[in-house]
Amino acid sequence: MLKDLFSSSARVQVLSLLLLNPDTKFYQREIETITGLAIRSIQRETEKLEALGVLHKFAEANKVYFQGNRDYNLFPELRRMLLKTVGLKVVLADAQADERIKAALIHGPFAAGREKPTDPIAIFVVGDVSKQELQARAEEVQSSIGREITCYVRTPQSFRSRVQLGYGFVANVLAGPKLFLIGDKRTLRSLATGAWERREPPRRERAAEVFQWWNVP
Repeated sequence: MLKDLFSSSARVQVLSLLLLNPDTKFYQREIETITGLAIRSIQRETEKLEALGVLHKFAEANKVYFQGNRDYNLFPELRRMLLKTVGLKVVLADAQADERIKAALIHGPFAAGREKPTDPIAIFVVGDVSKQELQARAEEVQSSIGREITCYVRTPQSFRSRVQLGYGFVANVLAGPKLFLIGDKRTLRSLATGAWERREPPRRERAAEVFQWWNVP
């Protein structure tokens, strides 16, 4: 089934648009305008995806619309895969590993699966990379998925100080749902305790002290 869904780049583009905007209906010419795909490709892919049950198809005001199907059994998994694909396009230049980035994750409503039509895909990054660089790539990606992407960037040193001071925004990100793009919870603990700078595992007692307010296991 997954092979069928990801068998063409055009299908992935259509999936990204409709499953990352499941509360919005699109007719085929709108999809053409947003994605830049040829209308014949869009017609072919939307019909196949509707047949697989991934999309709803319905007529309204003399137009045929397509919309993501939240009841599709693989909807949560597909959505997470597409979110990771979108996020990695933003944080990795030319699809290559970027050693400047130590951790990256999607947070907020999208990570929780409770986004509204106007909510952006919010990406939190720890690394020695500029916000301007990431936001420039985000602007390129967001035009094809019909959804705003925002980036928040902190250096490892700045991230560490904000964690230890209990800085509100960082605390909220760490306490909430997260979809990791690069690294994991252990990576964040290492960065926040300074173990990353010393190239050693974080000591459990120090990690517990720093992270007690956001309950990291």
